[in-house]
Amino acid sequence: NHPDSRPQAGLSKADRVYETLAEGGITRFMAIFQTQEVNEIGPVRSAREYYAEIANELNSIYVHVGGSDMALANLASGYYKNISDANQFYNGDYFRRITTRLAPHNVYTSTDELRKLAEDKHFNTESKIDPWVYKDFIPNSGQIADEININFSTKSYEVQYVYDKKVDQYLRNLAGKPHEDELTGEQITARNVIIQYVKTAPKIGDEKARINLITRGSGKALVFRGGKVFSGTWKNTTEGGTHFYDDSGNEIGLVRGTTWVELVPNDVERVNFKASPPVSAETN
Repeated sequence: NHPDSRPQAGLSKADRVYETLAEGGITRFMAIFQTQEVNEIGPVRSAREYYAEIANELNSIYVHVGGSDMALANLASGYYKNISDANQFYNGDYFRRITTRLAPHNVYTSTDELRKLAEDKHFNTESKIDPWVYKDFIPNSGQIADEININFSTKSYEVQYVYDKKVDQYLRNLAGKPHEDELTGEQITARNVIIQYVKTAPKIGDEKARINLITRGSGKALVFRGGKVFSGTWKNTTEGGTHFYDDSGNEIGLVRGTTWVELVPNDVERVNFKASPPVSAETN
């Protein structure tokens, strides 16, 4: 999400998008594509071990251009049992470098190219995961939350979601402006926004100031949907991956559509939202 990489292509077509810090205050995305074909996805950047851990939960084909030393070592050793490794370094024919951007922000691909890669390399395309709970009817409960603000680092990486009741979507802003998709020219939206608070720590001796994120275990979470916010926790198990639960221990139901998961460091308060007093407790 470096300013030179903006606007990104394909994020609006993803089924799920993760966002968190990579290094030096710069945020990075991991987009999950499943239900839509996307002609342009990019720029594709390097792997991080915390994103590889999440990709492993989803039995994914993990697409990246190189990566951190630890992420590459873990991928090479087979540490991530459920990942098919689609490193551009060894699969260049399925990627392309565009001429309108400078490296390293110029590597692009598409779902068609990636499906061809999976076929040619005999990647596993069957996935068994423990899915999140989606509901056709969502109870009218929770606190009103019309606006979500996330301060990752500097103003250039400030994120804002504004709920539009007419379309039941959160409109995404970045650095004070609508965050548009290069592919469509339209503002990126989400049906669900999840704040997952995670422990972070700098990597000792890392010249690029990379950080570690702890995505296993449990922690606090906020789930936004339908203009409401629900507080709770996230829990990760080796077998079932990460799920989100309300304060009563019930898994929080989501509305169908794109979900953005914001992995926010829990060291200082970085999230605020506009809300009214609680309406009622949610029943799932």
